[in-house]
Amino acid sequence: MRQPPSLAPVAALVIGAGGMSSATGVAAQEVQFDLKQLERNGVSADVARFFARRAGFLPGVHQVDASVNGMRREPLQVRFDAQGEPCFSAEVLAQLGLKQDDPEQICAPLQQVHPGTRVELRPGSARMDLVVPATALRDSSAGGAFQRGGSALVLNYDVFSQRVQRRTGNDHSLSARMELGFNTANWAVRSRGDYARRRSQSRYVQQETYAQRALERASALFQAGQLSLASEGFGGTPVVGAQLFSDDMQRQASRLSVPIEGIADSHAVVEVRQRGSVVHRSVVAPGVYSISDIAVTSRGTDLDVEVREEDGRTTRYRVPAPMDVPEADAAPSFQLGVGRYRARDGVHLQGNAPWLVHAGGAMQLHADTRVSTSLLLARDYQGLAAQSGFSLGSRSNWGVGARFSHAAQWGFGHELQLQGNASFDNGLSLGASWQRRSAAFATLEDTLSLRDTRPWPCEPWILQEACASRSERLQQSLSASVGWSSATWGAFSYTFWQSHHGGDVGRGQTLSASRRFGRVNVNLTLQHAQGRGSAAFVNLQVPLGRGSVSARAYRYEDASRNLGASFQSRTAGGLAYNVDASHSGSQQRLAVAANQRTAYGAFNAGISHIQGQAQTQYLAASGGVALASGRTLAFSSSRIGDTFAVVRIPRVAGIGLSGAGSATTSVLGTAVLPSITPYRRTRLQLEGRTLPLNQRFASTTLDLALARGAVATHTISAHPVRQLLLTVRTRGGELARVGTALYSAEGDFIGTVIGQGNAILDNEQIGKPVLLDDASGRCEVHYSVPARFDPARPYEASEGRCL
Repeated sequence: MRQPPSLAPVAALVIGAGGMSSATGVAAQEVQFDLKQLERNGVSADVARFFARRAGFLPGVHQVDASVNGMRREPLQVRFDAQGEPCFSAEVLAQLGLKQDDPEQICAPLQQVHPGTRVELRPGSARMDLVVPATALRDSSAGGAFQRGGSALVLNYDVFSQRVQRRTGNDHSLSARMELGFNTANWAVRSRGDYARRRSQSRYVQQETYAQRALERASALFQAGQLSLASEGFGGTPVVGAQLFSDDMQRQASRLSVPIEGIADSHAVVEVRQRGSVVHRSVVAPGVYSISDIAVTSRGTDLDVEVREEDGRTTRYRVPAPMDVPEADAAPSFQLGVGRYRARDGVHLQGNAPWLVHAGGAMQLHADTRVSTSLLLARDYQGLAAQSGFSLGSRSNWGVGARFSHAAQWGFGHELQLQGNASFDNGLSLGASWQRRSAAFATLEDTLSLRDTRPWPCEPWILQEACASRSERLQQSLSASVGWSSATWGAFSYTFWQSHHGGDVGRGQTLSASRRFGRVNVNLTLQHAQGRGSAAFVNLQVPLGRGSVSARAYRYEDASRNLGASFQSRTAGGLAYNVDASHSGSQQRLAVAANQRTAYGAFNAGISHIQGQAQTQYLAASGGVALASGRTLAFSSSRIGDTFAVVRIPRVAGIGLSGAGSATTSVLGTAVLPSITPYRRTRLQLEGRTLPLNQRFASTTLDLALARGAVATHTISAHPVRQLLLTVRTRGGELARVGTALYSAEGDFIGTVIGQGNAILDNEQIGKPVLLDDASGRCEVHYSVPARFDPARPYEASEGRCL
């Protein structure tokens, strides 16, 4: 934590008061000073009188560490008056966690606000200890209460635009994920949709529109509207209806047991979708990529992956539905839902949409094993799912599951699944995923007559059930990975996958090794995929200044080669950029890409040129905007969840906040902490490296405890700081003696001279007359005030002469 230094408290140490403490509100024994000895040392008798009854802070604003009834609070800024008494404003009381009857209160003795209070001042250690009655505490109950309520409008966005210029014509595409909603009285209303435009065709797909609220007595979440079922076996089924399920407090991003891997020839776009909705999008750099952490996914629904290269080449494939391997010690849970099946926009349902009922639950069998079941009932379709998660040690989680279906014209079918991962102390790690479906196994969509009515049939955003024939359905999928790392030998990994779709069999494998030789990182990857051939990839990375240079070489099964080099770095302002050049046969390519996370959003842009063939540009932006109560507009570089906080630091931009994600204040002095975990205490911290030296902050931390759906709005006041360091000389030209008292024109004691004749003036004291009381009597100190105070410096300096 970095704050503008204040030299005034040093005076207390100089005169020997630093080791003393004082208690206000109780009688204090007056300290007797030898005034004659002090005067011989050049210390004014007024200084002795100021510290005679207590060890006080000098007048002005000081940062102090406070405690209340023995409990530490965050450092805070407190103003002390001419008598050294602290000012307990409404803002200070709030930071101390004390009740306040008058929110407009400017300054009042704490004993008057809360009788029976004891305040001990310890200026030598910049501390203030309070003992208050239990009735004065705002959170008097054990653990404190969770904040509820608050209101705000919310807009989340994720926009991606790409333009490809070729000899044969231009191709421009635009896609946007939009989420609009509001919070009020702990209700959260959200509406999500996807927009896409390609060439002259465009479409909008409405994904969900629902309202939700926590039912705290049942530890559950209630949702109603257009929603997707929360089910461990049939998750993501779209319905119009209502559901009630255990609140798992904002499930974190899913981690695939076996990652999505490949080799990109350019800055390729990787999109992962579930039921037509994008759950992950990223632009990967040329070379090997691996994706395992993705957004929250629906359990029981397959993933559709699309990889688009800059030259227009596209690869599409399907990853079997990921199992949600729960922690073995997770709390019991339940899910209940009822509604009518809802076909996505643009997918026509022939016949009437069926009504359906869903139920599920999970519980502990013993310390290391958890089981769950799910049931889905609809006209002409019944489904049952069972899953068991278990632990084999502290870093090994595995799950086995089965789904059974009975559908008209399909009969009885089943699906078996295994998924898990493990890591060991010797650096070994394992991951596996296996799934097998019988020919008669069917999902609810398989039993419905779905027909695509939009352009671009069978693109990844269309439900595959509306495009694929029964013979193309997945029958079996297997993937496994093993890795080993050592500080001496480097890291090694091997991944294998195989899938059966009807009579087609696909398989692939990847072997990777990496090691550091001095300052050089070397990576070797060998990859083979049926139908796509083999490829070898070598990459060397060498640090250079703030960044690094890497060189790579590919060799494909057809003997074609690709050579490339890139430079990647990051500026002091946080802008990450990459310059890449490659050569493949007669093709030469040059590309530049950059990305930055700002106070207003996350931005990603790039441009590439393939000599004589094509030029590609892309631009991506994502983030969120909130309009909170009091017309407070704030931005986020991440998606805003259903429980969040808006922080306002008036007129101060560029302040970083951390503790619940990260954020930065905009030019409006506002920021959104986008995702607060409900029902847990969270501490937000102002990042010290971003604090300007010319501001004093009322606090540098905030403690939050929010109920689900709450919106917290907090203001941290910031006061401009001007400090002037005077070098004071007496009438004879000598440096003023240490301890010499300083007074205002009105005769108020304002401080003392400290080492080397120095005296510090704060804010309102600057420019006003200053009187020095030395052995020859009082005289006025004449000094000049700088025309500008540099915000990057803690103080300005000036000469002062007593005349």
